[in-house]
Amino acid sequence: MKTLQKNIKKSREQAGMTQQDLADYLHLSPDAISAWERGKNIPPLSETVVMAKLFNISLDEFVNGR
Repeated sequence: MKTLQKNIKKSREQAGMTQQDLADYLHLSPDAISAWERGKNIPPLSETVVMAKLFNISLDEFVNGR
């Protein structure tokens, strides 16, 4: 899952979003975003789909690499 955690952070930063911004968008805590980016937790599929759409990237690319 290292690819997903890296893509969350990379895509978030490319979009000019902070962890707080992404957390607000997903109605979650910034701690959840931080845990995903550090690989401590894996986001649920539903949140992964929302992030892929938000960042305009296919789900496959988002999860498996660009």
